[in-house]
Amino acid sequence: MTETSTLQPPVALRQRTPWFALLTLAFAVFATVTVEMVPAGLLPAMSADFGVSASSIGLLVSLWAAAGWWLLVIAAVVLGAALIRGSLAIEYFPRMRKGPLGRLV
Repeated sequence: MTETSTLQPPVALRQRTPWFALLTLAFAVFATVTVEMVPAGLLPAMSADFGVSASSIGLLVSLWAAAGWWLLVIAAVVLGAALIRGSLAIEYFPRMRKGPLGRLV
């Protein structure tokens, strides 16, 4: 009278490897490491060209990298806040959807 049935799990679909994303990430890592390592190899040549010690040039390169990093962080925070504010404004003020920002959303 009572039948029990077991549910079979669905057949797993074969997942495709996201080659484009994987290759893009690999290229980004390669480019980042290369850009960071090139000045380290050029320190003796740069110090000879400028007539200062290698440690002074090393400090200059480090300050340059730190300034670039902080600039990136500040730009990301400002742009992120602007995008969040823009999307929220479009949701709360329907008239803004007719403007140029509304066409993007």
